[in-house]
Amino acid sequence: MMNQSNRETTKQMRQVLRQVQNHIVQANLNFGAQLESIGFVDVIHHPSVVVPHLNYVTPRKNTAWVGGQAIEKGIQSLKEYGHRGRICFVEGLFPPKFANTLHQLGLELEAETPIMIHKLERTEVAQLPEYPRECQVILADDQEKLALWWYVWQNAYYEVVVSGVEPVYVGQSMRAVAQGQQIDLVFYRDGFPIGVALITVYEQSAHLMAWALMKEARTPEMIGVIYNAAIRASAQRGCHILFMAGETNQERQIARKLGFIDAGSIVCYAETTDIAHEEDDEALEQPVFILR
Repeated sequence: MMNQSNRETTKQMRQVLRQVQNHIVQANLNFGAQLESIGFVDVIHHPSVVVPHLNYVTPRKNTAWVGGQAIEKGIQSLKEYGHRGRICFVEGLFPPKFANTLHQLGLELEAETPIMIHKLERTEVAQLPEYPRECQVILADDQEKLALWWYVWQNAYYEVVVSGVEPVYVGQSMRAVAQGQQIDLVFYRDGFPIGVALITVYEQSAHLMAWALMKEARTPEMIGVIYNAAIRASAQRGCHILFMAGETNQERQIARKLGFIDAGSIVCYAETTDIAHEEDDEALEQPVFILR
């Protein structure tokens, strides 16, 4: 039996995971995707962009279980828009047997992105290590700084990391920053720009969705500086949580040292059909979107 302390911990984690789920859906809507509620599911679809990130079914807010018939209705609606049947969700919000329901519908695991979460408590943020003396972090909040941000991002000498749960849109940085939906950071070492980071913001959640470092500067220390700066910037914005993908052992180890915890995965299940090839081909025709 689960004791009171464990029940409270589980309840708090589910609340945090719901924030993550809501953040991702809102980020997709900010890109022009549309939401159609059908029973116990929401159908997310974009009228002109076919990438999987913007076209999927997901359980509705505050739903603890969705039956097979409800999922089928949502997938049928998505297919009527010309997309492959797909459902995406935060795995920790549903019991393990939910996957059995999806398999019975002919859906197979398509993608799994491990996520890590930092609860931005004031005491923990105050205990973060200082940046190395030679490093400086600048908030890119005007056209000149954003131009530098994109120069670094698109430069072949810099290695880019994208979380895979939100697409990056080249053309909207200034608007998103002005509207408070995005935080862009530039990292300098000895006065030279060696990296950038992009954080999306929704209500009281933040997502470190992308970063880049000069290839020779990609050390555990500098990755730690990026995570450190993301925590500080998100806390200063008033966010309660920061989440990110932790796809390699090195990334997860560095993040844990700064207070991140492992929080399961964001998963996508999809039909195994040839439509996937059509989606991949069309996605290549969307040059303004930078994806994993």
